[in-house]
Amino acid sequence: MVGLLVAGYLIALGWQAWHVGLTFDEPAHMLDAYLYWLGQPDLSPRDFTPLIKILTGWIPRILEIPLFPELPVWKNDWKQDVASEILDRLRPDQIQKLFFLMRLVLIIFPISTALLIWHWGRKLFGRVPALLLLTAVLMPTALAHGCLLKNDLAAAFSYLLCAYCGWRLWLEPGWRTSLLLGGSVLLAMLAKMSLLVTGPMAFLLVVARRIGSPRPRLRWLGLALGAVLLITYLGLLAAYKFDAHPATLEELAEMRAGGVFSEAVTGRTGVFGWIPLPSDLLSGVRSLSLYQEHGAPGYLLGEALSSGRWSYYPLALMVKTPIAVQILFVGGAVLLSARCWRRKAVAADGFLLVPGILYLSLAMQSNLQLGVRLVLPCLPFALLVGGVAIERGLQSPTGRAALTAVLLWMMVASVSIYPQGISYFNEWAGGPGQGWKYLVDSNLDWGQNLPELADYVRRNRLQKLKLYYFGYDKLHRYGIEDRVERLAPPWGPDLVSGTRLVPSPGIYAVSATLLPGHFFDTPYRDYFLYFREREPEAKIGYSIFIYKVD
Repeated sequence: MVGLLVAGYLIALGWQAWHVGLTFDEPAHMLDAYLYWLGQPDLSPRDFTPLIKILTGWIPRILEIPLFPELPVWKNDWKQDVASEILDRLRPDQIQKLFFLMRLVLIIFPISTALLIWHWGRKLFGRVPALLLLTAVLMPTALAHGCLLKNDLAAAFSYLLCAYCGWRLWLEPGWRTSLLLGGSVLLAMLAKMSLLVTGPMAFLLVVARRIGSPRPRLRWLGLALGAVLLITYLGLLAAYKFDAHPATLEELAEMRAGGVFSEAVTGRTGVFGWIPLPSDLLSGVRSLSLYQEHGAPGYLLGEALSSGRWSYYPLALMVKTPIAVQILFVGGAVLLSARCWRRKAVAADGFLLVPGILYLSLAMQSNLQLGVRLVLPCLPFALLVGGVAIERGLQSPTGRAALTAVLLWMMVASVSIYPQGISYFNEWAGGPGQGWKYLVDSNLDWGQNLPELADYVRRNRLQKLKLYYFGYDKLHRYGIEDRVERLAPPWGPDLVSGTRLVPSPGIYAVSATLLPGHFFDTPYRDYFLYFREREPEAKIGYSIFIYKVD
């Protein structure tokens, strides 16, 4: 059964990797990985960690994808613009093969996450509950993002692995579990910049285990701390190609500005100030701090946000996670709370509850709120907490019937939206058709539906369609470049003639992420008001809206 479920998961991810259009960040990440393997300097913004580059950058190199160094856009030092110009010059079959192979490599992370949830669940709850947990892994959002050239599922797996290795060390302190914990922390730090927090977490865990041990062993403490610190530090240096230096005073000031890092870390005598650290890692940390200081455009419940809201990620999880999973999580959390109240809690309880809550709490304080994908590392822990409810439910006929209904509900949610899981919204939000009223960007529209738009154009024999598109996918991939006129949104005053669009007669396609106007300067927030106030004639994959103007 495990083999069949994993095989089905693999097939579903592979099919999506071939058919889903390019999402907004993927071209830039392709260029990131390619430059890494060519040994060339990264382009701005330099905040993408090396793990995905290491795993995928060999593919464009083997395929000998041309970089067109003569293009003037290289002088801008902005990777998204350079990547877009490169794709403009590649053949459709080159683009398809390139991104399919790069995506295919990264399927290892959703598969590994599923298997680790099953393995850990089997140790905690037994064989049958673990198998049922494996079926719950197939939730739409995780399935959709698992096939993309992104690091979100890599972050989810590595964060879960850190917690599992920490749990193993807590139960069996020794050199093997110390090495495992150190390796998992290194993997997490290479996966995503936000997982730098795993270093301090692992350090505190080792110290806490030493204090709580009935037989304190200073030798073991030194070994464990050495494994975590040395494996992580040396591994980071190697992954960043030993391009390292202590942070300058200017870099330290930028890191402190956002309030993400304390004075003890970023002061003149702090760790960043005297230990050589990878240059691109320091650049990424500075980017995080600047985002935290200045904020990033966001959208929540019809309101344009210039900075983060604490409620963004809880609401995103509420409307983007299947209600069936929420029921399992709440049931498991209640049972764990009752266990703690009776003072019968076991060591595993903390490792199931704390990591997910901690990650969500830190994310709620962030000004970078671009989609539920940024808190995907919380979801495996929600499933494992739900495993407590599954274990209890299997003990009675009524519980088994309820579990069957809940899991079937979740599977129906996954199948009904497939392969458009990026746009999944649950029944709380009224389904994906109403999703744009709650959230946009990578929650709904990440530029992934140009293939479906091409099918719509051909199916309706349209000779001219006017397109306002959010993304970097290319029309020439789908053979509709002669029938689709791509128009510029108001990214700058030089691109439009007024602050509000007055459309001429014709058929328009508008990306849902553009409708709220939150990415535009204040005078242009209502540029698409004409379309925003009208019901579309059709919705392409839930993310591109079709309007007919007479």
